[in-house]
Amino acid sequence: MKPILEETILFLDFDGTLAEIRDTPDEVYLDQEQWMILENLSKKHSLFVLSGRSFHDIQKRVPRSLAGLSGDHGAIREFGKEVFIIPAGQTIKELLKTLSKEIFSLESEYPKMLVETKDFSLSIHYRNLPEEEVPDLYKKISAIKRRVDTTNILVEAKGKSVWEYRHPDARKEKAVSWFVEKIKEKEASLKKTRNVFIGDDLTDWNSIIWAGNSGGKGIWVGENFPYPIETYKPEKRISPKEIWKDLEMWSKDDTFIPFSD
Repeated sequence: MKPILEETILFLDFDGTLAEIRDTPDEVYLDQEQWMILENLSKKHSLFVLSGRSFHDIQKRVPRSLAGLSGDHGAIREFGKEVFIIPAGQTIKELLKTLSKEIFSLESEYPKMLVETKDFSLSIHYRNLPEEEVPDLYKKISAIKRRVDTTNILVEAKGKSVWEYRHPDARKEKAVSWFVEKIKEKEASLKKTRNVFIGDDLTDWNSIIWAGNSGGKGIWVGENFPYPIETYKPEKRISPKEIWKDLEMWSKDDTFIPFSD
């Protein structure tokens, strides 16, 4: 058997990348055809999904045959039978519970706010709020965060109509690096990897740039880049539909190189 010289390792965000964003997180899912494409691809190639959703939630939304899965922005990672949880994540569980409880107290005033409490992060969705209410809600949440998080350990990330609070070590780019090392440990004959990361959110940006700088490819799903380009310029895809075109072709033809020039 010839040694494996290079392998495309594909890292995919979920919401906004594989599936269109909906009014609430519960409405987002893959259809049967998409599920089968991922399932078939994962039997022959290294596919990973990294999501900001809780690990238990994202487990239900993608095939279990994937090479690896990560939830809570990389705080929980699964590779084969190995599950890794960032040690620092345990230190903020009680803090997140307190913060969540305080923010939930605003629910009667902002009934269309959606608070998503996860093991190692907290998300506040405001997509369905009247636009004029958003600045006021943000001020109140920021005040609660300052009062509750006295050591200022939680980092804030702004996504698409969502604010997120998590430990600074819960980062997708750290999970990506961890997965690459696990792949290399498993496949001793693997000389080089072509790392491809595809995402649509600010929390994906560092991983997109990392993939490009590693000699692979970073792809931004959306019309405008969120930050000025300093080193690597990612490619663009306008919507998840464009991502699925390559995935479908790859599932039908093993010689096809997905997301290539």
